[in-house]
Amino acid sequence: PGDFSIIPNMPNYEESSEHITVAAGDKLQKKLTLLRTATVVGEVIDEGKRAVAAAALRASAGDVAGFPRFQRPGPFSWSGPDGRFVIREVPPNEELGIEAQKKGQPSARTAPQKLSPGERKTGVTITLPLGIAVMGKVSDPAGHPIAGVAVTAAPATDRAGMMRRMMITSERDEDDRPRTDADGNF
Repeated sequence: PGDFSIIPNMPNYEESSEHITVAAGDKLQKKLTLLRTATVVGEVIDEGKRAVAAAALRASAGDVAGFPRFQRPGPFSWSGPDGRFVIREVPPNEELGIEAQKKGQPSARTAPQKLSPGERKTGVTITLPLGIAVMGKVSDPAGHPIAGVAVTAAPATDRAGMMRRMMITSERDEDDRPRTDADGNF
């Protein structure tokens, strides 16, 4: 007796739950409806139209590059050696975009779109920009080099955008960012 959640789970179907309350000796019949998830198939290339292998891909509702941690994680995949990817179990009927990230390159994102239950969206191409190269040196006020400093480039924004930039920068795994060498160079 008490309150329970009934949670049906099946691959390629969106997980759902139903709340029930039952007393001792009760018999309850509950109808559960599951929606088939969608699938997205495509490729990741760079601006030179070359395949990008090992790019991380995620379907999410976020409109900011960088896989925000405060969002519910979406379906995830990797691009293969030929840049191709398949993302399965994409929630249907939600505005979602596909974001691709590759270490050392800026990320890119498709426009959000709703997929129907069971839909297989093919021909999706995500083009990663080549980015920029920035070199420099980090030192203390006395001019002594500082080794091991993690360096991140972020778009310049007005003061209102500072919090968003700080959140994106603080979320990144520090081991994934370039670091200064023993002479403070990056």
